[in-house]
Amino acid sequence: MKKFIILCSIACLIEVQSLAQSFNCAGLSASRYYLKDTIVVNCDTVFLLNKQTYSFYRNQLKKINTADPKLKELVSTQSDLINLYEKRILDLDGRYTALRKTFDETLKNSSVFIETSSGEMTSIKNSLGKAQNNIAAAQDSISSVKTILIKDMARIKKNNVKWGIGGVILGALVTIALKGQ
Repeated sequence: MKKFIILCSIACLIEVQSLAQSFNCAGLSASRYYLKDTIVVNCDTVFLLNKQTYSFYRNQLKKINTADPKLKELVSTQSDLINLYEKRILDLDGRYTALRKTFDETLKNSSVFIETSSGEMTSIKNSLGKAQNNIAAAQDSISSVKTILIKDMARIKKNNVKWGIGGVILGALVTIALKGQ
C-alpha cells in the first residue's frame, strides 16, 4: 500500500511539472494560459487577467490609439519612459556588478595584506623574543663579569695591601739595620 501511495505521488509530481510553463519577464507582453495551467513566474510583478478583462483593456487601447492623437502620444511617451526605466535598471545593474567586483577584489587584497602583515608581525615577535633572550644572556654575562671584577679588585687590593705592608716592614728593617750599624 505504501509503495502504491509513493508511486501515485511521484506520478502527480511528474504530471504537475509537465504542465508548468515559464513566464517570460522581458518587457510588456500578453501570454495565454488556460485552466489548470501551472505558471512559473520569475518576475517581481505579474498581472493575471481573465478573458473579459483582457478584452476590455485591449478595446480601450484600440480606442486610445484611434481616437485622440494626444492620447496616443501619451501612451507612446509612457512606453518610452518604461523603456528608459528598463535601460536605467540595466545600467544600475551593470554599475552594481562593477562595484561588487571592485569590492570583492578589495576584500581579497585586504585579506592578503592582513595575512602578510600577520606573518610579518609573527616574524617581528620572534625576532624581539630572540633579542630579549640575547639581552638577558648579555645581562647575565655582565653580572658574572661584574662578580669576577669585584673578586679580582678585592684580590688586587689585598695583594697591594700585602705589598704595602711588606714594603713598610722591609723599609723599617732596612732603616733599623742601617741605624744599627
